[in-house]
Amino acid sequence: MKIIYVANSRLPTEKAHGIQIARTCEALVGLGADLELWLPKRRNPAFADQDLFSFYKIKHPFPVRYLPCVDPIGRLDFLPGAGYFIQSRTFALSVWWSLSRVSGDVIVYSRDLYQLLPALKKHLPYFYEIHTLPDKLKKYHLRILRQAHGVISISRNLAEALKQHVSEKKLFVAEDGVDLSLFHGELDKKRMREELGFQLALKIVLYTGHLYEWKGAHVLAQAAEFLSADIQVFLVGGTDKDQENFKKFLAKGKLTRVKLLGQMPQEQIPKYLAAADILVLPNSGRFEISRKHTSPLKLFEYMAAHRPIVSADLPSLREILDETTAVFFVPDDPISMAREIKGLLGDPGLGERLAANAARKVRAYSWEKRAEKINRFLKAQMEKAS
Repeated sequence: MKIIYVANSRLPTEKAHGIQIARTCEALVGLGADLELWLPKRRNPAFADQDLFSFYKIKHPFPVRYLPCVDPIGRLDFLPGAGYFIQSRTFALSVWWSLSRVSGDVIVYSRDLYQLLPALKKHLPYFYEIHTLPDKLKKYHLRILRQAHGVISISRNLAEALKQHVSEKKLFVAEDGVDLSLFHGELDKKRMREELGFQLALKIVLYTGHLYEWKGAHVLAQAAEFLSADIQVFLVGGTDKDQENFKKFLAKGKLTRVKLLGQMPQEQIPKYLAAADILVLPNSGRFEISRKHTSPLKLFEYMAAHRPIVSADLPSLREILDETTAVFFVPDDPISMAREIKGLLGDPGLGERLAANAARKVRAYSWEKRAEKINRFLKAQMEKAS
């Protein structure tokens, strides 16, 4: 049976969902799945000269189809949301047309709810990988959820929230994962600092990821003001626009103790993680996606990096971490965060024990193991339906 993975995404992309889609497809193909990825044919000037497979270092290639769509995203900013509305609807029309011409047994898989509507209308089996719940579920949302052959949730809390809409028999939890091959052997901290130009004498606190408000990097910037001069806080990531907005936030708050390093290629991230003394998950508790639904890729990368983790005390992060693998601070509280960072820096033995425990635990969260779980679920659900 062929899996058609429909992703309404511009790939390659600077965003984490691109890694998640590429690694999921690659891992399923590595298990022997017959998979084809369907993407919208969109403008992608920032990555015009980069192939999807080389950009994501794909070891198990798979067929990719680019379907036509109208792409006014970025051109209709004076009408908020209009560009995405037009693009997603016209891509869905292409998906509908293309599904009409597919022969043989297929299942449709997507993390984009609207792109499953064509499969529903064509009476094809489909699976929805859900990453968050909309604030308001529309009728077609509920219809797609309830008629899915299966719903794969990236967190247990999100799955729990779905039980009022989806039969528990159709629900399955598969947290995000990590490419453990990027962390083969423990990278030497001293050597990585020399390579990256970081001072050897400093204590380095590091965050990697986007700079959206719910990610909590703003709180880390505030916490940095409560740390001593021998502790340097670095932020790696964020789009150019988000970095500019973050710089305005820093200037407005007169926050001078954090340095923005910008975006880095994915293969470079392990070097930055290895150069750090502390890795921080500063997620805000003011947003439901952060508090309950997220399964951050950086969380698993932090664990694989064998470095001590300081984490916001949130249900989403507690699904993976506990007191044997991290220390926790009060979400959105920079003083609490700074206190835990200083405490962990002052207790190297504790940090080493936490890091070692996290590195052992993350072995269960490789993309390959995630794909194995998803593949078993797909087969089991299809057998039930036959």
